[in-house]
Amino acid sequence: MNAPEDNLAVVFADVSGSTNLFDTLGDSAALGIVSRCVTLMTEQVHAHGGTLIKTIGDEIMCTFPTADQAVLAAKMMQERVSEADPGKDSTLSPAIRVGMQYGPVIRRGNDVFGDSVNVAARMADTAEAGEILTTGDTVAALTHELRMSTRRIDHAPVRGKSVSIEIFEVLWGDESEYTQVRPEDTDATTARRRLRLSYRAEELVLDHTSGKVEVGRSREADLTVQDLGPDIQVSRTHFTVECVRGRFILTDNSANGTFVLTANGQRRLRRKQSMELDECGKISLGRSFDRSREVITFVCETVGTT
Repeated sequence: MNAPEDNLAVVFADVSGSTNLFDTLGDSAALGIVSRCVTLMTEQVHAHGGTLIKTIGDEIMCTFPTADQAVLAAKMMQERVSEADPGKDSTLSPAIRVGMQYGPVIRRGNDVFGDSVNVAARMADTAEAGEILTTGDTVAALTHELRMSTRRIDHAPVRGKSVSIEIFEVLWGDESEYTQVRPEDTDATTARRRLRLSYRAEELVLDHTSGKVEVGRSREADLTVQDLGPDIQVSRTHFTVECVRGRFILTDNSANGTFVLTANGQRRLRRKQSMELDECGKISLGRSFDRSREVITFVCETVGTT
């Protein structure tokens, strides 16, 4: 007799770059970081009505009754890990990657099997640090509100599948930080918006004519940040900034992330992600603010306002 099938959301989440953590920090410190991340991920499984299937080293596998529960849990996993203190002995911040798929699975004891499990694992393998990836099947099963927090990023072949599938990214964090065109963005307003980036004695001014600018330790960058000594955390092209219809979008391209302190005191860490720079604040490259001596200040302004 064939085993009965149930529709579940299958989620894989793992600590990105854990091998590098062990190589750089040593077994004890790295194990502490990985264990803390696994604990934070597991807490969100239980908090959102999920079932932990197994833990394998730095990876967890879990299931949820609905796609909504899986997406909400994955978002909170990313939030909690991004807020985690890497520890006094570490300049490396942990990051996780998450893959999921909603569809039929076969239950055997406490484990699940089937094509949905395989696709979820492929999504996790494809995801970069800080990303949540899924497919069109999962997005179709989401409620409207959560569906709006996804974006289609590819239509590509996936190993083990005979046909290409649609791949979606699930956005997390403050959704307003992601680049979206808004109706109130008029051409006149766009032309008056300006961003000032200040570092030491240098100042870089951007507007809608500037195009994309690069910031990092490369001498070819539009704004070069010093990072000397053996413990280099700033990438050659660490992040970029561009004006999108009057809004200045920072995109992290680095290995160690970009830390942003906003005008209202919120601290944001971006890894391979984008956010809008608004009002004023500070930016630290590769290190949290309490560990960084090289800080960029930014001010957004609208020229000609009274």
